[in-house]
Amino acid sequence: MGNLAARTEQYFDEATGRLTDLMQQRLSFHERDAQQAYEKWQQHFQKLNEDNVFDRIRQYLEPFKTLNGQQEALNRDVTATQRELLRKIELDSQIQAKLLSELTNLNTVLVKATSKNRFQRFMDSLFGGVKPV
Repeated sequence: MGNLAARTEQYFDEATGRLTDLMQQRLSFHERDAQQAYEKWQQHFQKLNEDNVFDRIRQYLEPFKTLNGQQEALNRDVTATQRELLRKIELDSQIQAKLLSELTNLNTVLVKATSKNRFQRFMDSLFGGVKPV
């Protein structure tokens, strides 16, 4: 009986030793996994801190700060261009009116220059002249 008790105790001691070893291996495995996860999270947060999304958004929106000033400058430029175009149109209309007046005078002079005088009309009535078609 004592021998059986000693062997049973020895069996439980060995089983406990193996169970302890197995638990130690599992514990070290989980500690290693936990350390790797911690390092990965650390890298992730470090990358997020380095690559700050809000700073990038702020940088992207930076050009829009001067948008109102640019629009006002553009409006001034467009207004100045429109005024200049209107001035040129007015100048062109004055030149065209002057040309029209000159053409009217030229037509009057041409009509007078091409009209027949008394002597030509007398010669036409005497000899028959050239009849228009």
